[in-house]
Formats: sequence, structure tokens, C-alpha cells
Amino acid sequence: MTEPSVEPVLDHVVLAARDRAAIEEALAALGLRAGSGRAIPGAGLSNVMVAVGSQLLELHYPDGSPVAEGAPPYAQAQRAALAAHPDVPLVPVAWVVRYPSEAELRAASARVGYPVVEVPAEPPNEAPHLLGGLGAAFERPWLPALIHWSAAPHLPPTLVEDRGRGPNEGRLTLDVSGPADELRAWCGALPRRVEIGAGTAGPLRAWLRRPDGTSAALGLPPE
Repeated sequence: MTEPSVEPVLDHVVLAARDRAAIEEALAALGLRAGSGRAIPGAGLSNVMVAVGSQLLELHYPDGSPVAEGAPPYAQAQRAALAAHPDVPLVPVAWVVRYPSEAELRAASARVGYPVVEVPAEPPNEAPHLLGGLGAAFERPWLPALIHWSAAPHLPPTLVEDRGRGPNEGRLTLDVSGPADELRAWCGALPRRVEIGAGTAGPLRAWLRRPDGTSAALGLPPE
């Protein structure tokens, strides 16, 4: 197996919330500014995006809109995750790793047998990008989706509603329960800023690592 010339890195973490109020309460407690948000077409969900350093938190909540026939079961999967953890306000449900070049993203997608989806400029950050590996996490929740932001050097923190404020300071890391060998094969190399543990539960918690050395967890309580 040929590893990428630069290791993939954690790009963003998707967390499910029961409602918008739960997101606003959690962000206020962490001192984080939200950037942009939008309704996700056909999913029955809306999101709130939060830029942290060169990474993103993507927070989903049900918005009462209809789910399109044949749409991926995002809302169903998120309801199940929230029901499994009734005392947790934000539950990680997916994660995404970033590749530095289009060639590496396409090679990774080809290796795992998934097509590349070309996403045009759209809210929340008006940045075209390429996605691979979509849908695998419904059956194997420890596997990330794959992304390359096409308009280099554009990175996710340029959110259209940030109004020039820039991202929140810090960086994100992620605890994932999954087979390390399978993750290495899927990504081409073990992604940076990800801690892999035993089991098959998938993403457990994101950590907000602040410049002053303190940290806070979003997701399942640390054991």
C-alpha cells in the first residue's frame, strides 16, 4: 500500500443534537462562536458550523423539514445515536479527514472503492470541495469520509457569517473506537489528531484543545 506523501488530518467532526437550543447552550458553555448554518436539503436537518483553527465542528439538529424519498438516512442515524445516549447533549456521529491534494483524495477514494463527489461552492463557506467514502459509516461508523478543499489555500474556517472575525482559537482532536488496521487501510495512513481505541463504536468525543493548554470534551464522557 502506498501511503500519501502527507498524512491526512482530522478536518471536521459531525455531532447530533436534539434541538438548536442544545447547540447554543453547549457553545456558550465552551465559549465558542458559531459561524454559518443552513438547512441540509432533503435530510430533515439543519446545521450550525463552528470553525476551530483550521478545522470544523458541524452540529446537526432536526428542523421539521421533510426527508426526501431515497435520501441517505442521516436523521434516522442521528436519532438512534441520541436515543442510545439520552444524557449526552451532543453525540458524535461522523468525522471527516482532509487530504492536501486532489490527487491524494482521488487515490484514497479509488483505493476504498467509492466515487468522488464534486461539491460546488455553497453555504456555509462557499468553498468547492471533493468528497469520497460517503455512506460507509452507516455500516461501519468508525470510518471517516474523505475531503479535499479545491480552492487551495482555502481551508474550512472561512465561514460566510464570520464577518471577518476568523475562527475560534485552538484545535480539535478526536477519540475513535475502531480497528486501527482498517482505518489505516481506509485512509492510506492513520490520520493526525485522531486517537484510536479498541471496539467498533465509531467517534466517541471531540476535544477542543485551547492555546492555554486546557481542553474540553464534546460527546461521550471520557472514561
